[in-house]
Amino acid sequence: MNLHKLLEEFPLKEWDIELVTVLDWHDGPREGFCQFRKPDVAVYFEILAERFSPNDPDDQLFIWKQITNEDLSQIYSLLESQGKPNAKIWIPEWEFDSPETQQAVEKAIDDLILKHEKTDLIVRSRDMENFAEYWFAV
Repeated sequence: MNLHKLLEEFPLKEWDIELVTVLDWHDGPREGFCQFRKPDVAVYFEILAERFSPNDPDDQLFIWKQITNEDLSQIYSLLESQGKPNAKIWIPEWEFDSPETQQAVEKAIDDLILKHEKTDLIVRSRDMENFAEYWFAV
């Protein structure tokens, strides 16, 4: 089911994440994957814009790509050597046996991401765990 249809069925306040896997972090998540419990969907996210806040976490806008649960499972398999998630937000260790292994894992993840097209969905969140609002780009 596509994101538009899912969002029609599940209001924002009902979104519930199972796991956020962060590939890039700078004062908050900038790129990674989010597996939702409700709605049952997986997405790749990357930061689009950010508004600095001196006293609170920054507001961030993300572009999403809906990915299949099968591809997300493949990504988790590729990252098995990076430790196990121990919280809803997981930042893999990113320490590999060799530079060649790291390059192979990164290429495999990139290839899985490239299989999917960006959606027109833009999501505002400070932490990819709580979602403030979303828009559809025109």
